[in-house]
Amino acid sequence: VLQQCITVMRATSCPFIVQEITHRGTGAVCKAARHAYACRVLQRLLEHWPDDVAGLADDLLSEGLLLCRHTFGNYVMQHLLE
Repeated sequence: VLQQCITVMRATSCPFIVQEITHRGTGAVCKAARHAYACRVLQRLLEHWPDDVAGLADDLLSEGLLLCRHTFGNYVMQHLLE
């Protein structure tokens, strides 16, 4: 459902998605990147709302090497680099 909201709606209509992730801190963003379903939400955010996720990108880069080697985190990092 969140992936569809991100794909269809504007970032100004759903700021709560990014706020909820960033509110939990750096560790939460990286933890989401390692989760089988949450990594897909982060990928959609990076694809469709690149201007609104600068804070998420900074948090992901803090553990960039570890995420690049992770089963699900590597997909998030690929989207970040695109």
